[in-house]
This record gives sequence, C-alpha cells and structure tokens, in this order.
Amino acid sequence: MAFITKGIAISALLISTQLLAELPTFFKQQTDAIEQFMQKHPDLGESIKGDESTRREIFNYHRTLNYSMRRSAVTQEDLEELFSWYKSHIDSNAKYFKHNHISYTEYPYLPQLRLQVWINLYECKIKIGDEIQLVNDRKDRREIAKTIGFSPCSYLSTILLKEGRLFVENDSTTEEKRKNVYTTLSLIPRKLIKTESIRIRDYIGMQIYKDERFVKKTGVNIFTNCNLPVIAHELNHTLYTDIIKLGGGWHPNVRKLYLLARVAGEDVKFKPETYAFDLKATKEHFQEKGLWDGLESSWDNTWSRYWRFGPGREKNLNWARQAGPFDKRGVPFFLQFPQEILAGFANIYFNDSQKLLDTCVEKFHQGYKEHINQFLLYVDIYSDRPGRSWFYKSDPEEFLVREKVFLRRNKDKYIRKITTDEKTYVFTLADQGIVEDITVFEE
Repeated sequence: MAFITKGIAISALLISTQLLAELPTFFKQQTDAIEQFMQKHPDLGESIKGDESTRREIFNYHRTLNYSMRRSAVTQEDLEELFSWYKSHIDSNAKYFKHNHISYTEYPYLPQLRLQVWINLYECKIKIGDEIQLVNDRKDRREIAKTIGFSPCSYLSTILLKEGRLFVENDSTTEEKRKNVYTTLSLIPRKLIKTESIRIRDYIGMQIYKDERFVKKTGVNIFTNCNLPVIAHELNHTLYTDIIKLGGGWHPNVRKLYLLARVAGEDVKFKPETYAFDLKATKEHFQEKGLWDGLESSWDNTWSRYWRFGPGREKNLNWARQAGPFDKRGVPFFLQFPQEILAGFANIYFNDSQKLLDTCVEKFHQGYKEHINQFLLYVDIYSDRPGRSWFYKSDPEEFLVREKVFLRRNKDKYIRKITTDEKTYVFTLADQGIVEDITVFEE
C-alpha cells in the first residue's frame, strides 16, 4: 500500500529496531510488541481496516503505553527514552504517522491511530510536577513539530510552538481555519485551559468509526467550520478549575452550581456545600407539594411541563444562556449537564462580552437579577490578574478581538467595579458577592 499525499507517492513501510537507549521494562514490553506487530503487518492500513481484533491489538499497545506513562515509578528520564523511541518509530513509519492526509474512508481508524501516537509523543515531553500540564519548553515543542512533520510556515506549527498544543485535522483544513484556532488560543490566558490537543473529529473519521477511544490527559473535538465561539465553547470544557482563584474563595465548579441553584428556586433541591443537583430530594419535594403523582412513568412529562408552562417558566428566564432548542438551554438542561455551564456561557461571552454585559444590566433593571451574577463569574474566571480581565468579540468574518477591562474588588475579592473603554459599571454587593444594584457611568 502507498498513500498519495500532495501528489507524492510515499514509499513502503520501513521498520526501525534500533533504540537509542534501553527502555524501562513496563515500556519495553509494549514497544517490542509494537515493533513485532509492524513487522507482521507491513500493510497497516489494510490490516486494521479489515480485522477488529488486529486493530484493537495495536491500539491497546499504544494506549497501555500512555497509561504506563502515569505510573508513579516513571521518571522524566524514562519519558525522554520513550520520546526517543516514538521519534524513531514515527520516522521509520512516516507514511502512517507523519503529518499528511489519510483517507479515513479508504483506511478507517488509521488517522485515529496516528492521533494516539502523537498524543503519546507529546505527553512524553510534559514535565512531571509542572502546574500547567502542557509541553512548556519551546525546544521540546520544536522537536515535536519536526517529528510530526508540521511545515514551519503552517499555523499547525505556530499553534504548537507558540501555544504548546496540537491541532489535529488530517491535513484537511485551510490556513485561514488554522489561524482561527491559533487566534482563539492566543487570546485566552494560557493558564486557564488544560487542552493539549484540538481535533476536528469529522476529518479523522471519529463521527463514523467510534469503536476506538483515545487515552490522553486532555483534549477537545471541534467541527469542520472552526467557528470561533464554538472553539471557545470546547476549550472552556477544559478550564483549570482547580487553580482559578475566584472572589470569596469559591471553587468555579461550586460557584456555577450555586448560581444555578439561585435561579432554579426552592422547588429544586441541591446538596449542601457542593450545590450538586439532588434529583431524589427534588422528586420527593414535587410529590409532597402535589406537583407530581409519584409515578416514574410521568416524571419526565411533569418535569418538562414545570419548566415550559409552570412555575419554572419565569425562573428559567433568569438564566443568561438561552440559545438553542428548548431541550439544550436554560435551567433544566444545565441541571442535567452541569459540565456545560461554563462551556455554554463561553458561546455568548466570546460572541460579544460588552454587549452581553449591557444586556445583563438591562435584564437586571427588568427584574431578572441573576444574569449579572453569571456574567461576573465569567469575568472573574478570565481575570488573569486581580485588577484585570478580558472581554471578547467575534464578527461575521470570524475575526476575534479582545479588550482589556479593569476591575476593582471588595475586601472579599468579589468584583465591585468594571471599567471598559466606554463605561464604568459599579455593583452594590450583598453577601456571597451577589449584585443588589448597578450604576453605569459613561466615560
């Protein structure tokens, strides 16, 4: 088998058996098995295309290596030796594992196998003990880019060299779309986002061939249009919530649920301290209050009608993220999928932060007083310094800009003032940093 890439026929498989140094046993067992497998299956694309057990075997070798990299006994030197092995492995099997376009319809799973190989190569260079678990050394990034085969002039290289992340798209996107990804990453404070790899799943066959999973630290999937707010949405699924410092000492994952609980109201029950949605207690309350007949077969309909036509309808309007179909927006959706709260807010925050703030102020004066608290949570998350945060705006031409805004905080570190280029917003705060009043001054 020979792939045709940009009109060049890549020659048949080369096998390298020479290791630069002796690998630890828990690595070598897998690397030896991989080399034997590659010798046994010189036409890798055809082999994994036609036989599930054969495909699963080679995927498992690489997945096991990734798991082994996380063992407590592994040292940085061990990871360097494994990196050297992967570098040699990729060089020796260039037509499979170097950057080029592989048709996933002709060779199913091969682009995905290459992705697992790249993930392992990348993670070998993550320093043990670093707070930000990405490849932070520029020299290491250059070596990864060269090994993978990214062109130095491509935004694929720029994303890796400047932002320390892999953009995996099977050589199927334009430079303009690659630039969109780079722009979004470059305008987000680097310490906020865990993502080590961004993949366009449709270009590597993940939407069709779903049998194999990846072993990785972090990563997100995006769609083929590389829409900026959607990229922001997916990236915000991987916020470094454990190192983000919020006013009042809140953890972001608790604060977001606390604000959701405020909107949901007294008919919806939450667990103390964590504010996690308590479905059992909520059902008991609904039954006691006569809102539900107690039959499980009627619960879904009762719950839906409560939010669409009952007391929940007005409460739902107090939640800022309202875009999309009914079953994917508002309070009931985020109760069911709390992992979408921060990611979902990114869609509207990155669309136009300034306009969103003005809308939240307008809603506040109309009686919907919770929008602004949700907005301030996001401003706090994107505050990379106590007195500074960032607003964003994307236009129809997919051009993203950011604006620096200045913050003042009260003694408990809650945001009490935001100053933009045009306006100053002053917030009167109650307990827990909840906004009681807003005054806006034109600059």
